[in-house]
Amino acid sequence: EFLDGYKNIGDCYVQLQRWEEAETAYLQAIKINPEFKEVHLALSLLYSQREMPLQALQYADSFISLGGYLNENYLKGLKQKLTDEKK
Repeated sequence: EFLDGYKNIGDCYVQLQRWEEAETAYLQAIKINPEFKEVHLALSLLYSQREMPLQALQYADSFISLGGYLNENYLKGLKQKLTDEKK
């Protein structure tokens, strides 16, 4: 399987700030293995960087539900961005 490869490709695209390609690579990894929690985190961070707090929070939640741990401040920040966006 090329599972780790898709995550690594996504990480490279993030470094190059090629957001759409990174998103595509990460989503392909999740399509192959929906429980690849590190990719859920990577997508959360990607969406957060792109000022897409709803999507970032969704993937943060899925990361946590798969057994990952996130700093409480990260989650509070995403929720604050959502609140600010609705104003």
